[in-house]
Amino acid sequence: MAEMEFIKKLHRELQAAFVGTQILLGGSYWSGEADAESDIDFYCLCSWRFFFGYKKAAEKNKLIRQKFPEANYAIILVPNFFFRRGWLYAVGITEEGNVRQSKSNRKLIFRNALKLGWYNYFLYARYGFKKYLEKSRHQAAIAERTSLAAELKPSDLQKSNLSIPDWSAEQIPGLLTQMETQHQKLLHFSLVNWLIYNTKFLVRGNPLFFFANPDKLILRKINQSKNNGGPEFIAWLKKYVFPVIII
Repeated sequence: MAEMEFIKKLHRELQAAFVGTQILLGGSYWSGEADAESDIDFYCLCSWRFFFGYKKAAEKNKLIRQKFPEANYAIILVPNFFFRRGWLYAVGITEEGNVRQSKSNRKLIFRNALKLGWYNYFLYARYGFKKYLEKSRHQAAIAERTSLAAELKPSDLQKSNLSIPDWSAEQIPGLLTQMETQHQKLLHFSLVNWLIYNTKFLVRGNPLFFFANPDKLILRKINQSKNNGGPEFIAWLKKYVFPVIII
């Protein structure tokens, strides 16, 4: 588990390197729930120019990784336009210690939690690591909470406030399927989600989601592969389950 002084030093380095952006420390290190296996998650709130020129940022980040070889961290790029509207959910603290959070879009949080619940379930079923089962439970609990709550606060989604049931690996597929079936209204076509997926994939020459409801397409693929979650399917799911650019 990384020490906070080390994380603060890394945070300062990233903020200094990515001029014109705002770097937020998020995830379990922001919420105080980090453990020995936790990654350090940063959000980079950025302009469209920075977002579409992410390869330059990725090259710069390689140099930073050389200075911090022991740091297991990821930087998720979030366009300011998306952040202000809650299209990509992000919450964390600035280098100065101020909390910033996007709006909470219930439909998008539910969809992503459902997909990530399945993704981590398949990882657990394939590799047997308990951390994947715990992550699947967490995402299932988030999906359950968002399906019932009219409004959400960032603290609502923290593990300590979710009262995550001790669902077994055998229970999770049925639970996720049940929530998908019962809350179809939260999965109806969303122009916002269509834009998010195609902002990432169509501009890279991948038209998979151009004529589709992205979440329905992914969940249909999941339902077809429930009994055959092999390495190729897991690789496919990893590529498409969460439409963000990580450097």
